[in-house]
Amino acid sequence: RTLATRVLASFAVAIVVFAVTVGFSVVAQRQSAKDSEELARGFVPVALKLGELRAVQTTLATLVEKSPGERDPSTRLVIETLVKVRRATFGDARAAITGDLYAHGSDETRELALALAGELDAVEGQLKDERAAFDALFAALERGDADAVNRVLLTVGPLEIECTKRLRTLSDRLAGQMNRLGADAERRERRAVWQLVGLAGFTLALGIAVSLHTRRLLQPLAKMTERAQAVARGDLTAREAMTTDDEIGQLSVAFERMVGAVARAQSRAVANERL
Repeated sequence: RTLATRVLASFAVAIVVFAVTVGFSVVAQRQSAKDSEELARGFVPVALKLGELRAVQTTLATLVEKSPGERDPSTRLVIETLVKVRRATFGDARAAITGDLYAHGSDETRELALALAGELDAVEGQLKDERAAFDALFAALERGDADAVNRVLLTVGPLEIECTKRLRTLSDRLAGQMNRLGADAERRERRAVWQLVGLAGFTLALGIAVSLHTRRLLQPLAKMTERAQAVARGDLTAREAMTTDDEIGQLSVAFERMVGAVARAQSRAVANERL
């Protein structure tokens, strides 16, 4: 192997290790960015919409629970307004799940989105006949028919409470997945940092090793330079050539042969002058 080949091979190894380090860093950053995008553009909008839906549902369930005996017209207005808002919020939550969460999620998150959408549809399906029940409740309140009010509440009250519980379960499931995703991202980030530190340390050590190896390879060249300077000063003393298996070794052998030939020629010239 030639000296140039050895030096280039040493630097090629250093470059490969550096490229691996940079590539790993890029992959880790991309994964972190993907996780952040999934949380910010997928989970957060759904969590906000489910939070709004739960707030409306909890308020509505509380009003229904406290409505018996109240003949205040504003009670009916508030309940009817909340029912309309709830219906619209169901649509917004469904759009966030099937749109944002499904579009920006991984395969696992997409399966979760489909499951959440199905559960949300099931909860909303429980409430499809509620409008007639509320009309009956308001009519009974207007008549002052306590028995009719109680009969309607036996249907509407548990239904509202059940829907509130199911929405809370739905929200908790989403929050649990968000927490797991955040914890996984944090673990990957810590692992990436330690692996990057390890690769950086290995790259540094390899760089030092390459530097020392290159210095060892070029050390005979410095000796050749010193030898050439000595010959230039007239030192034609025979020396053993360096035996490295590269161009410097070949040059040293040729150079010592040349010095020997010059020394012999000089000796003959001196001998001839004495004659």
